[in-house]
Amino acid sequence: MDTNTPQLVYWAGNSMPYSLLDRAEGAAAAGWSTVSCFVGDLLDLERSGTPLRSVRARLEELGVELNTLDPYLAWYPGYDPAAPVGVAVKYGAPHLGATEADLLRWAAELGATYVSTVAPFDDPSGQFENPADASFEEVVDSLGRFADAAATAGLRPHLEPIPTTKVADLDMALALVNAVGRENLGLLLDTYNLGRAGLAPAELDQVPRELIFQIQIADAKRQAVGDNYFDDGFSSRLFAGDGELEAVEMMRRIAAKGPLPPSGPEVVSERMDALDPATAAAESLAATRRLLEEIGV
Repeated sequence: MDTNTPQLVYWAGNSMPYSLLDRAEGAAAAGWSTVSCFVGDLLDLERSGTPLRSVRARLEELGVELNTLDPYLAWYPGYDPAAPVGVAVKYGAPHLGATEADLLRWAAELGATYVSTVAPFDDPSGQFENPADASFEEVVDSLGRFADAAATAGLRPHLEPIPTTKVADLDMALALVNAVGRENLGLLLDTYNLGRAGLAPAELDQVPRELIFQIQIADAKRQAVGDNYFDDGFSSRLFAGDGELEAVEMMRRIAAKGPLPPSGPEVVSERMDALDPATAAAESLAATRRLLEEIGV
């Protein structure tokens, strides 16, 4: 690899059933030096009385940086983290309750740089109540206020387009980020989500490199399974190149813009869930290195 090799991030979704420190220990053993965490990890730690300074100390012992808090939804107008509604409650309830105050406190205590900024999920099957919609102008105003608050803690929010959320595709996410116009606000691009949204890799050419703060890398078969985003997205992801969503070509297009931003796999799947964290981390690192070699990075 050349000097353009990006900072490699081991995203928490690769070992979703495990705790933050179990994932970090596995990641360190495999050779990773940067990890993300779920907000549910931190809520659980605080409820158990575990001081986050001790968590940070352990991460430092391992030589691991925690760079991202993931996900945050309460920036969206009308979203109540104390009483979330919708399909996401069934699948991801532990990760829906973070407040703005939580994020700012965690960033200060753990030294995180990024926060994955996600909009509420709708349910295409109609089995769950959908969260209320907000106008484009309301979303811009709310996102701008959150970006300003995040800046006081040195946080860089990156908006993640996810199919079936209120920010369902790249065009919407890019329009919002441009309308807000804050230097600390950008995009988190997940190749799985982009593929599921029907994005053609060439569409990435419109995105300024400086707005792409981080990348999550995953692939999947063309045909999704289940009734909603979570049925497929939490069970069937693959490493880039092992599926049919053109994840490799997406990465090649982004790499053509210049040095890649912090990047790494987020392969949430039943197969990965069954692996111990060290094994999952080792497989993920090997797959990431193969991908980077394939795209010439």
